[in-house]
Amino acid sequence: LKLNSASGSISHDDFVIRNIDTKGEWVNIQFAFSGIELNSTTINLTVGLGEGNGTDRNGFVEGCVFLDNVSLEKIDKVAYNGFIGEELFASALKAGKNLAGETYLDNESVEGDIKYTTKSYKINFEQPITTTKVLATSNQVQYSSDIAGWDYTNGGLNKIGAGTVNEVKGTSSRLAEVVGDNENGFTNFVYMDFIEKSSATYTTNEFTLKKGEYTYVTFFVKSKGDNSSAEMLKVNVIDTHANANPSADKALFASITTEDATEGRYGDWVKYQAFLNNPTDDDTTFKLEFVFGFVGEANDSWALQTGYAVIADLAIGATTEELYGVAGSTQTIAKKQLYGKYISYDNVTETETGSDVYGIMVDKTQTFTIMNKPANNVSQFTFKTALASNNVQYGLINSKYKANYNFV
Repeated sequence: LKLNSASGSISHDDFVIRNIDTKGEWVNIQFAFSGIELNSTTINLTVGLGEGNGTDRNGFVEGCVFLDNVSLEKIDKVAYNGFIGEELFASALKAGKNLAGETYLDNESVEGDIKYTTKSYKINFEQPITTTKVLATSNQVQYSSDIAGWDYTNGGLNKIGAGTVNEVKGTSSRLAEVVGDNENGFTNFVYMDFIEKSSATYTTNEFTLKKGEYTYVTFFVKSKGDNSSAEMLKVNVIDTHANANPSADKALFASITTEDATEGRYGDWVKYQAFLNNPTDDDTTFKLEFVFGFVGEANDSWALQTGYAVIADLAIGATTEELYGVAGSTQTIAKKQLYGKYISYDNVTETETGSDVYGIMVDKTQTFTIMNKPANNVSQFTFKTALASNNVQYGLINSKYKANYNFV
């Protein structure tokens, strides 16, 4: 069995199980897969009896193999976590996994009059990134309001700031409701909660992005805007190099509202991920900016927002060129290159991931069985033989049609 796979435009090394010998008994081989958040993963499974070619015949074999009831079932994360099998991760696939001489004679089961054993593999394509949480402070939140003389620090209806889960819950009843039971276990929050028309910006401290390096940013958002005329939450990355191009595009995510989001969901929260790259030969610096409503237009109430935006567990860490290449560009995943003092930079390339590709379709029940009647010539087979012999038989069968078979 050979499994080849790719996440986005990045191919993993093949996973190969060689010399499977079931001693003439039926074996049920199972794979459970968990994809990578950053892009779609395509999987191809090849089944062969022996291997080689016209000159390399060391892998030629005599014997037989029968395959029956190939099936696919879509499962959720809970079912994947509960699946029991030999665990393999993307790092193992990167190095190539080669299992030799497996015999698979454990865990005997019975279905009808057929006894069989089961061998299971659990393959996780996710590649965790080590990050450090960014601890925000209230003085990093800048505030605007169209209410003359209104002081948000003295118990007004509007609340902005930063704090832990308990501090946020203690700030107002609405924020306590927004955070809820905190089932995701978030620890750090930035909050902007406006009953009256207002706006705010939270700007992080400065980070360094060294030449040729890649940085990963992640955070969770729960937001709702009640003023359809005003801007929703948007997230920018600002290149703070002293000579940075002031007109460079800085947008990472625009008009974030999490009520109707369809991807990246963690309950009522949505996870956002960004990959930053400095392709130049000079270090640069950057800040992240979270804007709720249009700051700077305090006298234009149409530009100010009502509602709330809560940002949880903002974190940052180093990542790799490979994961930068894997990442697609979606509503919740962004990639951006920072040029520092350069307007542009020669030899700047960005990996294109193309469209998502799904190699398997499933029906409404999320499960199907591949069924074929007997065939002598099947185009999917690649066939090599050392002898011009009529004793070689191949084709596709399925036990559902066994009444149609003529066994000799």
